[in-house]
Amino acid sequence: MVRWLTALLLYAGLAVVMTWPLAREFQTALIGAAAPGEVYDSWQHLWNLWWLKTALLTRQVPWYTAMLFHPDGASLWLHTLTPINFLLTLPLQAVFGLVVAFNSAVLINLTLSGLCTYALARYVLAHQPDTSASSQMQHGAALISGVIFASSGYLVSQAMGAHTNLLAAWTLPLAILMFYRVVDQLGRATIIFASLGLLITALADWHYTLFALLWAGWQSLVMLWQRRQLRVVMPLVISISLALILLAPAISLTAREIAATPAVVSEGGVNFRRDHALDLVDLVIPSPLHPLWGQAAAQLQSYKAAIHTQSKVAYLGFVTLVLAGLGLWRGRNGFWIVSAAFFIMLALGPVLQIAGWSSGLVMPGALLAELPLLNIVRYPIRFISVTMLALSIAAAFGVCVLLRQTRANWGRGLITTSLIALIVFENLSAPFPLTGVYIPAQIAAMGEDTETYAVMHVPVYWRTRSLYMLYQTVHQKPLMGGYLSREPAYPTIEQIPLLRMFAYARSEPDIIVADPTAIAPSVFGYFDVRYLMLHGEGGALRYNTLVRVAQAASDGPPEQIEIPGSSFLRYHLAEPANPVPFLGLGEGWSDLVGTTSVERQFHEQASLIVYSSAPHEVVLEMDVISPVAGTLRLTLGGDSMQQISLKPGVQLLRIPLRIVPGETHLLLESEQSLTVRRIELF
Repeated sequence: MVRWLTALLLYAGLAVVMTWPLAREFQTALIGAAAPGEVYDSWQHLWNLWWLKTALLTRQVPWYTAMLFHPDGASLWLHTLTPINFLLTLPLQAVFGLVVAFNSAVLINLTLSGLCTYALARYVLAHQPDTSASSQMQHGAALISGVIFASSGYLVSQAMGAHTNLLAAWTLPLAILMFYRVVDQLGRATIIFASLGLLITALADWHYTLFALLWAGWQSLVMLWQRRQLRVVMPLVISISLALILLAPAISLTAREIAATPAVVSEGGVNFRRDHALDLVDLVIPSPLHPLWGQAAAQLQSYKAAIHTQSKVAYLGFVTLVLAGLGLWRGRNGFWIVSAAFFIMLALGPVLQIAGWSSGLVMPGALLAELPLLNIVRYPIRFISVTMLALSIAAAFGVCVLLRQTRANWGRGLITTSLIALIVFENLSAPFPLTGVYIPAQIAAMGEDTETYAVMHVPVYWRTRSLYMLYQTVHQKPLMGGYLSREPAYPTIEQIPLLRMFAYARSEPDIIVADPTAIAPSVFGYFDVRYLMLHGEGGALRYNTLVRVAQAASDGPPEQIEIPGSSFLRYHLAEPANPVPFLGLGEGWSDLVGTTSVERQFHEQASLIVYSSAPHEVVLEMDVISPVAGTLRLTLGGDSMQQISLKPGVQLLRIPLRIVPGETHLLLESEQSLTVRRIELF
């Protein structure tokens, strides 16, 4: 028990040292910065904690939210929701708030990463034949193993990126420990614990679930090769099968979401996996966070200058390699060295790269991009987490070799302490980048408003969009937009030109023509948007039309809100006295075409959506180009309406419509492809 307590205190202290000065700013700042002055995932993962608590208290399904991408909502099956962090910090969130809960998740995960690696190393050393290492030596070696993993450049860089899902790397050594136990001590309890080990990785991150499954397969292959008996792997097969049966609903729903969102696989472009794969030179370049040689390391890694730190740090560590090599020299840790090499091979991604030079040599990682479910792995470099875990165990054997060189307890203590100090210094990352949490008073006041309405920050699609999620945790109103791990479809924004103009903060001409100042109050009123926030960052305040339309929709002058490094205007939107109907594009339309005019085409059928808060009788005008004579059939709200004869060439169509409140779909059908230049309501 004393040894376990020593390990716990060591890794807790290590977490504080590696993230200093977080402990000093525990209630006022968050860890993590993608680049100086820019924070993305910190706010996102803070939102995760808030949303899971909200879903729990309101008895909602946590994997779907109506609070983002209003009014469409969003599935969270492809989002790194990380329930394990919520479970670890729920009491802290209830008592001390979100900021303390988030920062506690960082320190707890780093502590557990060391502790679970320590447990795995102790088990491996104790069950390795002929190590000739005493229990005390195994304890010292296991302590160092945990330090290697918990302070590794990979793990600390994930803290910088605020990837609290990937900081839960302790689930990997825990799962692997359970795999070893079920093989060595087959029984109902060990089968259940091995299954639980895999289930816990699923609560942390699907990357680690995949890595644990790959490890189980790798471990099974090695055991089959060593013992030549199928029964030796059956306990592991049973445990994995049980876990997969329990995970089947989640796997099925995730697969369905992937199938419905093709961009999940291709998001980021065709070279994304290659750019976020391991370069061989990455293995020997220290972290750019180091206070002494960090700047030099960044210059050495200039071939990845455009890649965020958390997606390029893969430093193995000089001390770690020496210790692992020492263990290999004594012939004790060959399996762990080979395992580390195996996952390095996967981390290399689709093609071998050396100092930014692409060799063209296709690597096994290219296969992952072709396999169902596995093809959403877009960051091959994350396989280095398993490499670091394997190397930390391999290094424990080398530590045992060193500790056997002296019989004096003080000598062994000195060796252990010195090695820990060297490893920590080699991976030091102080001072760690922090970002202050600032909530404007006006945003806080919105949280005291019990009315339900939506909020829109402009532009929606800008790098600050995760900051808006921070504000949502305070005002607790539905948000138009959001920032999730996988960008969901957002039909409402894309269908309505006025909303699209605000979302991108730029001119968005389309075939739907309407005076934006005339329809803006009706559009925002229909979607129950009460506040419109125009941000200087992103260009909203430089776009005069946007400011003019926002003013036309508001009930008074805007309020300027100051935030660190920037400011924004908050418009309180007025309820329209006489709301008018407005149009949106439904399905079936092509992208914009035409060089001299704005045009869209449709083949066979397309739809228009008429939004209205009240019943209206309107006239729809369309400028249509038909290549040949034909017929245009119209169906309104599911009821057949009329057929219009078309002549070759350009023609103006005037169609009277009787609109009911809500969304009314107008289906256009034609046997030939038609081009439309203008659609307008009167």
